[in-house]
Amino acid sequence: MDRSFQISPDESNVTALDAEQSFQSPLSDTILKLYRRFNTEKVRAPLRRWIVIKIEQGPARSGTIRHIFKRFHRVSVGLFTAGPVLLKPTAYHPNTVIGRYTHIAPSVRTFTRNHPMNILSTHGFFYNPVLGKVKEEIVNFNTLRIGHGVHIGHNVIIVPSTQRIGEGAIIAPGSVVYFDVPPYAIVSGYPATVKGYRFPKPQIQSLLSSEWWKLTPRELEPRQREIIQNAATPEFVSQ
Repeated sequence: MDRSFQISPDESNVTALDAEQSFQSPLSDTILKLYRRFNTEKVRAPLRRWIVIKIEQGPARSGTIRHIFKRFHRVSVGLFTAGPVLLKPTAYHPNTVIGRYTHIAPSVRTFTRNHPMNILSTHGFFYNPVLGKVKEEIVNFNTLRIGHGVHIGHNVIIVPSTQRIGEGAIIAPGSVVYFDVPPYAIVSGYPATVKGYRFPKPQIQSLLSSEWWKLTPRELEPRQREIIQNAATPEFVSQ
């Protein structure tokens, strides 16, 4: 099934916030031109490290590195999510959207398409135009959306049948995830199953309604306990 790389209205709002709250160097346009010109990791990898470490206040706030991931690699990484932008962009398949305040261990593997089983061979020669034997993609990429405030442990594998990891979910190390993960679920195992939830269902709904991830770290710092406590009361949804 063909699923184009589209951003939902909520993700568009978050993207606008990312642009507003990120740090972007005056050299950003020049850097993007250099990145487009030199299509080799020998140049691109040092350039990404220089952007993140030297000129844009680290991986959590760098705006240019997020432009690079999205424009050149079709991977969208929310603000204050640091780990993914320190890796090679190819660590994530195209059409991956990662929310804000999310932690993903460097050994996590995500996949947004499978090898085809209805052609002569599953070898890349038969479906991948990069290898020069076919003219166009035969297998389309799905979209994987990893929500805000998610934690994904070491050696987790997320297969193409998974299209959504909900806000606040925790996936234990070594899990193999085949399904969409509900918000604030605790997931582990091979195959992975939902072991429980971080909060009661009404509190989860209140936390989702609060959209706390739109706040900056400075705004969140004095309000973390208040948000959790208020989410336990019905009145919080309408505040």
